[in-house]
Amino acid sequence: SFLQAMLGRILKSSMKSNVPKEQQDTTLLYFGEELVGFRDTLRMNNSLAGYVFLLDGIGRIRFCGSGKAAEDEVAALLRFTHELLPSKSKSA
Repeated sequence: SFLQAMLGRILKSSMKSNVPKEQQDTTLLYFGEELVGFRDTLRMNNSLAGYVFLLDGIGRIRFCGSGKAAEDEVAALLRFTHELLPSKSKSA
């Protein structure tokens, strides 16, 4: 619908301005229903929820979550992220 397309453009523009330039090529922002197979594969079944995925260096999903995160889920995501960082970055 026209309203959905307009809202998608506004949100995409807002998100793009908040994502560092060097991370924009690896950031996915999705609106709409045209990628149903993609959503099914990733088990993104709730169209009203936001999803986060942490991928390792070869594209395997190491963490996924949706909706409002509990404190232990945030801690787990940060721990997994730290474990996936190269050794050089860990010492910084």
